[in-house]
Amino acid sequence: RLAPQSERACSEQGRAYFLLGDNARALAAMQESISLNPAYLPGWQYLLRLLVLTKNVDAARWADRAIELFPTCYPVALLAIAAYPPAQAVAAMHALLDRVAPTLTADQESVALTAFRKPILAVAAEATPGPEVVAMLERACAIFPRSARLAGELGAALTRADRADEAPAHLSRAHSLRT
Repeated sequence: RLAPQSERACSEQGRAYFLLGDNARALAAMQESISLNPAYLPGWQYLLRLLVLTKNVDAARWADRAIELFPTCYPVALLAIAAYPPAQAVAAMHALLDRVAPTLTADQESVALTAFRKPILAVAAEATPGPEVVAMLERACAIFPRSARLAGELGAALTRADRADEAPAHLSRAHSLRT
């Protein structure tokens, strides 16, 4: 009541409604926050998390809009990718990796890996095994060559995609990175 035109107040109100289990009111408040200030990043983060957690049917549409508004903000893109159906998420993750790769410095690699690893593995796990998943994981391993988890997942994905002859090299690399 004190700040009805505050995007922050609307976002926090939406978050409170969510925590109380009132998803409809939470969604309305978060959408109000976005309408008050489309550039309010925390509002988008709350909205995308809500849409993913509630498996909202409009999640992909909102995810597209968030990525358009914040094209260089990979934390928002990672939240948005979780809103896509599995097949679309693979392509979106691959595109995000392609966008981010040229901007990362050696110093930023470990921080980015921490942010990307779990979402990459989630996308790979939910998608149908095949060449698209392998290509996404190959790109991820090229960007994050020190990740044992990604190398191991690439080896497993190659096996699932009937490219088992290529898997041992990646599985061996994963093992050597762990030791």
